[in-house]
Amino acid sequence: MRNYHTWLIDLDDTLQVGPLSWAMINVFPEIIARVGGQPDPVRFEAGYGRTQDLFNAGADDQTLAQELFTAMGWPLDLKSVMIDKFHNDYRPALFEDTLAFLDYLTGRGDQIYIVSNNRGAQYIVKMLGIGKYFKDVLTPADCGVSGKPTSGLWDHLRAKENLTDKDAPVIVGNNLRTDGAFSKNCGLDCIIIDRYNRFADASFEGPFQRFTSLQALTDALQAG
Repeated sequence: MRNYHTWLIDLDDTLQVGPLSWAMINVFPEIIARVGGQPDPVRFEAGYGRTQDLFNAGADDQTLAQELFTAMGWPLDLKSVMIDKFHNDYRPALFEDTLAFLDYLTGRGDQIYIVSNNRGAQYIVKMLGIGKYFKDVLTPADCGVSGKPTSGLWDHLRAKENLTDKDAPVIVGNNLRTDGAFSKNCGLDCIIIDRYNRFADASFEGPFQRFTSLQALTDALQAG
């Protein structure tokens, strides 16, 4: 694979277990079991994406649950299941392969940036103790630009750091809808970390690559 040197990495569900990623494992199975039957994948992806956008914009728990449950056609009286579990059980946490991946990139002398729509990214990075790995943590609110999938964050970073194609930048995220479209708008290569096989049937070619974990990506980088 190409020898990238500058990494624009998403935070939620890429480096750390974001709320919706956590819910996919710890909440949604219970709701699906109560409702009966698996949700339509296209409908689920659309609802998931819209809810993720609202979360990044700072929407409260009631709004997030309302949006997702309405999109999925789930009974609204089950919203409390999701909200209660969030309040009682969810805590930001790194995926088990995150530190090894960051250590590998740092050991090569690569430049690493967080590029996230989550307005709380600065706080989460500090709380998780991983700030030392990144040259900067960029969010739309901090940079005064529109978020992904527009090119605003890349335009801001490129101007600030005088980055060019020689810096071999690449975008790493978890969502084709935001990170994939972001890479197209920026004209950059994109690596999707698809931990839950949401995009197993999607077509990946040209500047797009798919891995099921950061460990798999690290292995590919080490193999050259």
